[in-house]
Amino acid sequence: MDIRQFETKHQIRLPADFAAFLQLAGNGGAGPYYGIYGIEKMHPLDYTVDDPPANFLALPCPLYPDMSRENDWEKEFNNDVYHGILVIGTQGCSYMIGLIVTGEYAGRVVYLDEDNQPPYVILEPDFLSWYERWLDELLAGCEMSGFGYGLRGEEPQLWQIFDDPATQDRHRGFAVDALLRWPTLSRAGRGRAAELLGHPLAGVRAAACRVVRKFQIHEAAKLLVPRLQDEAAEVRQAAVYAAENLQQRFDPEAVVLLFDENEEVAQSAYFALNATQPHSRAILLQLLRSPHRSLRGFAANAIDWKLNDVPLLIELLADENFSVRHYAILGLRQLKNPSCLPAATELLAREIDPNHIDNLLRLLGDIPGETNVDLLLKWIADADDLHRLAAFESLCKLGDLRAKPVAEKLLAETKTPSRRTNLGWMGDAKSIATLARESLRKSPHEELRKLGGGWWNWLKPW
Repeated sequence: MDIRQFETKHQIRLPADFAAFLQLAGNGGAGPYYGIYGIEKMHPLDYTVDDPPANFLALPCPLYPDMSRENDWEKEFNNDVYHGILVIGTQGCSYMIGLIVTGEYAGRVVYLDEDNQPPYVILEPDFLSWYERWLDELLAGCEMSGFGYGLRGEEPQLWQIFDDPATQDRHRGFAVDALLRWPTLSRAGRGRAAELLGHPLAGVRAAACRVVRKFQIHEAAKLLVPRLQDEAAEVRQAAVYAAENLQQRFDPEAVVLLFDENEEVAQSAYFALNATQPHSRAILLQLLRSPHRSLRGFAANAIDWKLNDVPLLIELLADENFSVRHYAILGLRQLKNPSCLPAATELLAREIDPNHIDNLLRLLGDIPGETNVDLLLKWIADADDLHRLAAFESLCKLGDLRAKPVAEKLLAETKTPSRRTNLGWMGDAKSIATLARESLRKSPHEELRKLGGGWWNWLKPW
């Protein structure tokens, strides 16, 4: 399809510089991220609405530079967001490169996300300016993973923008952040970055923390201390990463951020401090009481469970966080304490996550009990193949001979087990019969091991 046909089909005119690029430089090819699509692959974002009109691409695009990127960003546009945007490339995964072809900002490149993260409208006024910036920064050895965000320019130009009285406050932070793209920073620039840790604008202070971190400006270490208690969350978050990169823990100032009211700050503190020195058991136990669900999940994953933690693990079985419940079940399987059985069986009756159910069924095989066997026999009749196999594995592990009639049925099943999840299909490449034999061969009961066949049925189980 040529340019005129494409324009006629979509009732638009491509921006002149982009049309010239396609005609003279080539129909797509080399470009930022994964390159520029050929015109035959370019498309509007009309799949974002039901029953899109034929002129969807011709309707004015409402997006604009410096628009809000908060979680509720769509409210401003009454959800009519993606008109007038032509997808011209991909950044990988769900991220796309678009070109605004209608409306006030026609000609601008825009970064988009199929998962509905806020769009980012590039500050360059047209496609060619954006493309030439890519060539310039590529040749200069700049960091390209986040190409296109913020301001363009080399270090002297960026400081000029920062110092210009006409520069918007928001763009002063952009100018400092733009230094991060460059491979080196001048001695004077290092000094200025350290001074800017005390700047009145939070965006500038946060950007200065990031510059101190990247270029490892050790002379700024003491100036980072006040930033760990900064009034702005974005500054506290940037400061704790900078402190970690300079190998300055600043205890107890940085540790306090693990319990910050802002969840993103607390997450950043968790990973930054853990990179220098793993969190102590005492800290992890405190984080299991965090109001932030993500922190509870991190702590539950990292902690080394002890026998006296069983009451806490039982309590965590009721946590709203999927990950916390997952690691609590695994912790109980590790400790094998019978006192957890009432809570585990109660959770099994109401749990809806299939993976948790699998692990709870395996937990019943880790701890002997007549009630366990009765429950497992019920679950062996479940429609889910993986639930049946988990219950059978536990019956074999308990050495209960009521597994024998079940075994005869499972050993006749040649299909592979599978389950549909939010992430797609999961299962095992082995057949149900093969997996059943493996469980039988590990049983402590000789009669069950023999059903598994093979010379290894005489070996000690598990």
